[in-house]
Amino acid sequence: MSDVLLVAENFPPRSGGIPTLLRNIASRSSHDFTVLTGEHDRADDSKFDFDVVRVDNEGYLGDLRFLLELVRLNRGHDVLYYGKPMDSFGALGSVFTSNRVVSHVHGRETYIYIERLRSYVRKFFLYFGLRFVDDFISVSNFTAGRLRDLGIKEDRIEVVHNAVEFDRFYEAEAAPRSDIGVPEDYFLIITVARLDRKKSHDLVLEALEKLENTHYLIVGTGPERENLEEKAENLAVSDKVTFAGYVEEEKLPGYYKTSDLYVMPSRFIEETGNIETFGISFLEANAAGKAVIGADNGGMEESIKDCETGFLAETDPQDIRDKIIKLKEEDNLRSEMEENAVEWAREHDWPKIIDKIDEILEP
Repeated sequence: MSDVLLVAENFPPRSGGIPTLLRNIASRSSHDFTVLTGEHDRADDSKFDFDVVRVDNEGYLGDLRFLLELVRLNRGHDVLYYGKPMDSFGALGSVFTSNRVVSHVHGRETYIYIERLRSYVRKFFLYFGLRFVDDFISVSNFTAGRLRDLGIKEDRIEVVHNAVEFDRFYEAEAAPRSDIGVPEDYFLIITVARLDRKKSHDLVLEALEKLENTHYLIVGTGPERENLEEKAENLAVSDKVTFAGYVEEEKLPGYYKTSDLYVMPSRFIEETGNIETFGISFLEANAAGKAVIGADNGGMEESIKDCETGFLAETDPQDIRDKIIKLKEEDNLRSEMEENAVEWAREHDWPKIIDKIDEILEP
């Protein structure tokens, strides 16, 4: 068993896929974890069964404070484990250790869009830090390819798909639609994601324009909400859309359960490299017994078994609409996909995935 120092720029109570993933790893691992992360006003670390050290890491001075604390803490650990490749002074922590260094890689963070001086600094430290990592845990083969593009040798990369808390979604009770404010008798499609351009809620709204007896439930917050509400109004589909906003984690499985289909056709934002490198929400929907529709780019080709657990669509409203209609009208096909989806999610249950990660974290 190893003593592991997990360096996590983002960690609960911050929301999102990466913080949730890292919390699960630290909680479920057979190794002893200490987590180094940033300060947060709503942090309550007493609920964790591992130590959490928080540092004010805002700005360059924050980066320096973070680095100094990293070096101090690392002396008592066997493995230095980055929750994602570091793109700040924290990358220097790899240099000041004789311990084994492992980094989880999700994909998006390996693209840094140059827009100001700080971007050059981040890019330098990212590329610099990668050279001192012994082993990489890549969430998909797509992300592994990005690492190879950056000059990382194949024998330093291990692909381990993201995991899902299977029982939490599979055994959940469906949330009453009357409580959510969506129609009881309509075909209900759902997206659970941050409201940003990459997630492509706008394409689903365009697809919705010509769909009858169909309602769209959008769960999440983000900078695109106002634009999406305006677009729904311009398309005259506002009465077919419900913006649920932030939903507490414990209530989320019920939202998946009450829906009929999960749709998130994420697009590739070429100018920033922002792309869906896996998509844990597809597995969450699968575990809740739902077929899914994603897009034919990035890592979604690994989180979705095309024509088995759902469909990979083009990032085009017409193709998205056609696939929604097919699953809406062909009950037998949708039922078959839902059965496949549950088994696919079961293969990604945490007990199976954490064993692979624990093996990599051996000193």
